[in-house]
Amino acid sequence: MVSLTDEQVDFILHEISAHGISLPDLQADLLDHMCTLIENEMSEGEDFRSFFYSILPRFFHDNLHEIEVETIQIIYLSKLTHMKKALNYVLGAATSFLVLGSFLKIGHLPGASFCFVISLPLILLAGIPLAAIAMYSHPIARSQKLLTSLISLIVVLFACGAIFKVQHWPLGTLFMFIAVVALCVVYVPLYFFYQRRLATDKWVVNIHSFLFLLAGVMLFLLFDLRVSLV
Repeated sequence: MVSLTDEQVDFILHEISAHGISLPDLQADLLDHMCTLIENEMSEGEDFRSFFYSILPRFFHDNLHEIEVETIQIIYLSKLTHMKKALNYVLGAATSFLVLGSFLKIGHLPGASFCFVISLPLILLAGIPLAAIAMYSHPIARSQKLLTSLISLIVVLFACGAIFKVQHWPLGTLFMFIAVVALCVVYVPLYFFYQRRLATDKWVVNIHSFLFLLAGVMLFLLFDLRVSLV
Protein backbone atom coordinates (compact mmCIF):
# COMPACT_ATOMS: atom_id res chain seq x y z
CA MET A 1 0.00 0.00 0.00
CA VAL A 2 1.45 3.36 -1.07
CA SER A 3 0.95 6.72 0.55
CA LEU A 4 0.21 9.71 -1.67
CA THR A 5 2.12 12.94 -1.29
CA ASP A 6 0.50 16.36 -1.02
CA GLU A 7 1.62 17.15 -4.57
CA GLN A 8 -0.09 14.02 -5.89
CA VAL A 9 -3.29 14.82 -4.00
CA ASP A 10 -3.23 18.35 -5.46
CA PHE A 11 -2.72 16.85 -8.91
CA ILE A 12 -5.79 14.61 -8.50
CA LEU A 13 -7.89 17.55 -7.31
CA HIS A 14 -6.72 19.64 -10.27
CA GLU A 15 -7.65 16.86 -12.70
CA ILE A 16 -11.09 16.48 -11.11
CA SER A 17 -11.71 20.20 -11.56
CA ALA A 18 -10.28 20.19 -15.09
CA HIS A 19 -12.72 17.44 -16.08
CA GLY A 20 -15.70 19.66 -15.26
CA ILE A 21 -16.43 18.88 -11.60
CA SER A 22 -17.15 22.20 -9.86
CA LEU A 23 -19.31 21.23 -6.86
CA PRO A 24 -17.04 21.37 -3.77
CA ASP A 25 -18.70 18.45 -1.98
CA LEU A 26 -18.56 16.28 -5.08
CA GLN A 27 -14.91 17.21 -5.61
CA ALA A 28 -14.11 16.16 -2.04
CA ASP A 29 -15.96 12.85 -2.41
CA LEU A 30 -14.24 12.00 -5.69
CA LEU A 31 -10.85 13.03 -4.31
CA ASP A 32 -11.27 10.78 -1.28
CA HIS A 33 -12.47 7.87 -3.42
CA MET A 34 -9.64 8.21 -5.95
CA CYS A 35 -6.95 8.59 -3.31
CA THR A 36 -8.18 5.49 -1.47
CA LEU A 37 -8.31 3.51 -4.69
CA ILE A 38 -4.80 4.54 -5.75
CA GLU A 39 -3.29 3.86 -2.34
CA ASN A 40 -4.84 0.38 -2.24
CA GLU A 41 -4.12 -0.71 -5.81
CA MET A 42 -0.99 1.08 -7.02
CA SER A 43 2.22 -0.86 -6.62
CA GLU A 44 5.44 0.52 -5.18
CA GLY A 45 7.54 2.15 -7.90
CA GLU A 46 4.67 2.32 -10.38
CA ASP A 47 4.25 5.61 -12.24
CA PHE A 48 1.61 7.64 -10.41
CA ARG A 49 0.22 9.60 -13.35
CA SER A 50 0.00 6.60 -15.63
CA PHE A 51 -1.86 4.66 -12.96
CA PHE A 52 -4.18 7.60 -12.28
CA TYR A 53 -5.18 7.91 -15.92
CA SER A 54 -5.67 4.14 -16.14
CA ILE A 55 -8.25 4.10 -13.32
CA LEU A 56 -9.97 7.36 -14.30
CA PRO A 57 -12.41 5.69 -16.78
CA ARG A 58 -13.82 3.63 -13.90
CA PHE A 59 -15.64 6.71 -12.66
CA PHE A 60 -17.65 7.58 -15.76
CA HIS A 61 -19.20 6.25 -18.95
CA ASP A 62 -18.48 9.10 -21.38
CA ASN A 63 -16.78 11.79 -19.29
CA LEU A 64 -16.26 12.70 -15.65
CA HIS A 65 -18.54 15.73 -15.87
CA GLU A 66 -21.57 13.46 -16.25
CA ILE A 67 -21.22 12.65 -12.52
CA GLU A 68 -21.86 16.30 -11.68
CA VAL A 69 -24.82 16.46 -14.05
CA GLU A 70 -26.37 13.40 -12.42
CA THR A 71 -25.68 14.80 -8.95
CA ILE A 72 -27.35 18.11 -9.80
CA GLN A 73 -30.36 16.24 -11.17
CA ILE A 74 -30.65 14.20 -7.98
CA ILE A 75 -30.42 17.35 -5.83
CA TYR A 76 -33.00 19.08 -8.04
CA LEU A 77 -35.43 16.14 -7.87
CA SER A 78 -35.03 15.99 -4.10
CA LYS A 79 -35.81 19.70 -3.75
CA LEU A 80 -38.76 19.35 -6.13
CA THR A 81 -40.14 16.46 -4.08
CA HIS A 82 -39.91 18.51 -0.88
CA MET A 83 -41.53 21.45 -2.66
CA LYS A 84 -44.43 19.30 -3.84
CA LYS A 85 -44.92 17.97 -0.32
CA ALA A 86 -44.97 21.51 1.05
CA LEU A 87 -47.46 22.50 -1.65
CA ASN A 88 -49.72 19.58 -0.71
CA TYR A 89 -49.67 20.66 2.94
CA VAL A 90 -50.43 24.28 2.05
CA LEU A 91 -53.27 23.40 -0.33
CA GLY A 92 -54.65 20.88 2.15
CA ALA A 93 -54.66 23.45 4.95
CA ALA A 94 -56.18 26.15 2.73
CA THR A 95 -58.89 23.79 1.49
CA SER A 96 -59.68 22.67 5.04
CA PHE A 97 -60.09 26.26 6.19
CA LEU A 98 -62.26 27.08 3.18
CA VAL A 99 -64.55 24.09 3.70
CA LEU A 100 -64.75 24.64 7.45
CA GLY A 101 -65.47 28.33 6.94
CA SER A 102 -68.22 27.49 4.45
CA PHE A 103 -69.94 25.13 6.89
CA LEU A 104 -69.65 27.66 9.70
CA LYS A 105 -71.06 30.36 7.43
CA ILE A 106 -74.00 28.17 6.40
CA GLY A 107 -74.74 27.34 10.04
CA HIS A 108 -74.31 31.00 11.10
CA LEU A 109 -71.68 29.87 13.60
CA PRO A 110 -68.72 31.94 14.84
CA GLY A 111 -65.30 31.45 13.28
CA ALA A 112 -66.30 31.54 9.60
CA SER A 113 -64.59 34.87 8.96
CA PHE A 114 -61.41 33.68 10.68
CA CYS A 115 -61.25 30.57 8.46
CA PHE A 116 -61.71 32.60 5.28
CA VAL A 117 -59.13 35.18 6.32
CA ILE A 118 -56.58 32.43 7.11
CA SER A 119 -57.14 30.51 3.86
CA LEU A 120 -56.59 33.51 1.59
CA PRO A 121 -52.97 34.28 2.63
CA LEU A 122 -52.16 30.56 2.49
CA ILE A 123 -53.30 30.44 -1.14
CA LEU A 124 -51.84 33.76 -2.30
CA LEU A 125 -48.56 33.88 -0.38
CA ALA A 126 -47.63 30.20 -0.21
CA GLY A 127 -49.76 28.06 -2.51
CA ILE A 128 -49.41 30.06 -5.72
CA PRO A 129 -45.60 30.64 -5.51
CA LEU A 130 -44.91 26.99 -4.67
CA ALA A 131 -47.24 25.77 -7.42
CA ALA A 132 -45.64 28.12 -9.97
CA ILE A 133 -42.10 27.00 -9.13
CA ALA A 134 -43.01 23.31 -9.13
CA MET A 135 -44.96 23.54 -12.36
CA TYR A 136 -42.37 25.49 -14.34
CA SER A 137 -39.69 23.10 -13.15
CA HIS A 138 -41.72 20.14 -14.34
CA PRO A 139 -40.81 18.74 -17.79
CA ILE A 140 -44.06 19.47 -19.63
CA ALA A 141 -44.82 21.44 -22.78
CA ARG A 142 -44.94 25.23 -22.60
CA SER A 143 -48.51 25.24 -23.83
CA GLN A 144 -49.51 22.99 -20.93
CA LYS A 145 -47.71 25.28 -18.48
CA LEU A 146 -49.50 28.29 -19.97
CA LEU A 147 -52.92 26.65 -19.72
CA THR A 148 -52.29 25.43 -16.16
CA SER A 149 -51.04 28.86 -15.09
CA LEU A 150 -54.03 30.57 -16.65
CA ILE A 151 -56.70 28.30 -15.16
CA SER A 152 -54.95 28.48 -11.77
CA LEU A 153 -55.04 32.27 -11.90
CA ILE A 154 -58.71 32.22 -12.89
CA VAL A 155 -59.63 29.84 -10.07
CA VAL A 156 -57.69 31.85 -7.51
CA LEU A 157 -59.25 35.11 -8.72
CA PHE A 158 -62.74 33.62 -8.54
CA ALA A 159 -62.03 32.13 -5.09
CA CYS A 160 -60.75 35.46 -3.81
CA GLY A 161 -63.82 37.18 -5.19
CA ALA A 162 -66.08 34.64 -3.48
CA ILE A 163 -64.32 35.15 -0.15
CA PHE A 164 -64.50 38.93 -0.54
CA LYS A 165 -68.20 38.60 -1.37
CA VAL A 166 -68.94 36.43 1.65
CA GLN A 167 -67.01 38.80 3.90
CA HIS A 168 -68.81 41.81 2.37
CA TRP A 169 -65.50 43.34 1.33
CA PRO A 170 -65.36 45.61 -1.74
CA LEU A 171 -64.33 44.34 -5.20
CA GLY A 172 -65.51 40.78 -4.54
CA THR A 173 -68.05 40.76 -7.37
CA LEU A 174 -65.58 42.44 -9.72
CA PHE A 175 -62.94 39.74 -9.09
CA MET A 176 -65.49 37.01 -9.80
CA PHE A 177 -66.71 38.79 -12.94
CA ILE A 178 -63.16 39.18 -14.31
CA ALA A 179 -62.44 35.50 -13.59
CA VAL A 180 -65.56 34.34 -15.47
CA VAL A 181 -64.85 36.60 -18.47
CA ALA A 182 -61.23 35.39 -18.57
CA LEU A 183 -62.46 31.79 -18.53
CA CYS A 184 -64.83 32.31 -21.46
CA VAL A 185 -62.84 34.75 -23.57
CA VAL A 186 -59.23 33.74 -22.92
CA TYR A 187 -58.88 30.26 -21.44
CA VAL A 188 -61.43 28.32 -23.50
CA PRO A 189 -60.11 29.54 -26.91
CA LEU A 190 -56.49 28.85 -25.88
CA TYR A 191 -57.41 25.44 -24.52
CA PHE A 192 -59.27 24.58 -27.72
CA PHE A 193 -56.41 25.82 -29.92
CA TYR A 194 -53.53 24.14 -28.08
CA GLN A 195 -55.22 20.88 -27.15
CA ARG A 196 -56.58 20.19 -30.63
CA ARG A 197 -53.02 20.35 -31.99
CA LEU A 198 -51.74 17.83 -29.43
CA ALA A 199 -54.67 15.51 -28.76
CA THR A 200 -55.22 12.32 -30.69
CA ASP A 201 -58.93 12.36 -29.84
CA LYS A 202 -60.11 15.84 -30.86
CA TRP A 203 -63.72 14.97 -29.98
CA VAL A 204 -62.78 14.92 -26.29
CA VAL A 205 -61.17 18.36 -26.64
CA ASN A 206 -64.37 19.67 -28.24
CA ILE A 207 -66.49 18.33 -25.38
CA HIS A 208 -64.18 19.73 -22.70
CA SER A 209 -64.08 23.12 -24.40
CA PHE A 210 -67.87 23.18 -24.64
CA LEU A 211 -68.27 22.27 -20.95
CA PHE A 212 -65.77 24.94 -19.87
CA LEU A 213 -67.57 27.52 -21.97
CA LEU A 214 -70.99 26.41 -20.72
CA ALA A 215 -69.85 26.69 -17.10
CA GLY A 216 -68.47 30.16 -17.76
CA VAL A 217 -71.61 31.36 -19.52
CA MET A 218 -73.83 30.01 -16.71
CA LEU A 219 -71.74 31.85 -14.14
CA PHE A 220 -71.79 34.98 -16.29
CA LEU A 221 -75.58 34.95 -16.37
CA LEU A 222 -75.65 35.14 -12.57
CA PHE A 223 -74.21 38.65 -12.62
CA ASP A 224 -76.56 41.60 -12.62
CA LEU A 225 -74.89 44.03 -15.01
CA ARG A 226 -77.43 46.76 -14.25
CA VAL A 227 -75.79 47.43 -10.89
CA SER A 228 -72.23 48.20 -9.85
CA LEU A 229 -69.98 45.15 -9.81
CA VAL A 230 -67.99 46.59 -6.92
